[in-house]
Amino acid sequence: MPVNGDRKAQPFLNTEAAESAPKFSPDGHWLAYVSDETGSEEIYIRPNGSAGGRKRISTSGGSYPAWNRNGRELFFIKRDKLASVALDAQMTRIGQEEIVWDAPKFENLQFQAGFPYYDVMPDSDHFVVVLGPQYPSPTHFNVVVNWFEELKAR
Repeated sequence: MPVNGDRKAQPFLNTEAAESAPKFSPDGHWLAYVSDETGSEEIYIRPNGSAGGRKRISTSGGSYPAWNRNGRELFFIKRDKLASVALDAQMTRIGQEEIVWDAPKFENLQFQAGFPYYDVMPDSDHFVVVLGPQYPSPTHFNVVVNWFEELKAR
């Protein structure tokens, strides 16, 4: 919705696919987002303020994009890894995706790829990552029958 003038809401992106996780580039000229139009989630960018010119950035899946502060690199989650793609001045991919790091872990905490909370620091050399508790899969279950009777007895 425009801040000034006719404050009428209008769709920014409107397709049959499910789109999510929009992130504007640092200069505000590009939008990175996730779309499942191919049948799997992929990262796309498109110019802000124009209907055409979208470009697919990821090659075999991607979610949760984040821009490098220089606007020439895009980070995204690829399974349980953080990947990056370099972009030229025309916002075209340079080379292949590179894996920046595998899912970080610290003691009993780990990176949650399903809900990744991360961002790129202003120096573009460091990341902030929120790690969540690591829950091991249960190895067995205890089933208590007539538990109310047992509770009364105690």
